[in-house]
Amino acid sequence: MKNNFSSYKVFWWIFLCVLVLDQLTKYLIQLVQHTRSSEVFFSVWGWLSLVYVRNTGAAWGVMAGSGTVLGILAILALLTIFVLRKALQIKRFPMQIAFGLLSAGIAGNMIDRLFLGYVVDFVDCDFNSWRFPAFNIADAGISIGVGIYIAFSLLEWIGQQKKSAAVSVKE
Repeated sequence: MKNNFSSYKVFWWIFLCVLVLDQLTKYLIQLVQHTRSSEVFFSVWGWLSLVYVRNTGAAWGVMAGSGTVLGILAILALLTIFVLRKALQIKRFPMQIAFGLLSAGIAGNMIDRLFLGYVVDFVDCDFNSWRFPAFNIADAGISIGVGIYIAFSLLEWIGQQKKSAAVSVKE
């Protein structure tokens, strides 16, 4: 058991840190919300605001009111990552970072859905006429984790293509 944990040490540290940070920030935002009458707590630079939003759907409010379905999908996603951990090469350092972030994000929003019936979002970006939907630490973890996975996979694929090209040139 100890050997298995140490093989995934980076994954677990990232997972726990992001999950705790996500849940702590959501808890603090909810505490502040109870003492304020305004949805916007404060704004920085005119385009970044802390707000309190109850999201009953997925990203951008898609599937609003489908908390049970989204919760089931979250459980299935986490189980799939666990079952496919060898195929996903999660023992590799970049993959531990990517899947630690991704899994923590999935778990953080799943906890909200399970205990609150909605996900607490609180970061709001508004660039002139372009407004990005409110999000939270879990959402950022999911997005960054997927980005790292795609970037690393793409770089690895490019490296394999270069090796294949070099081998065929030598032949």
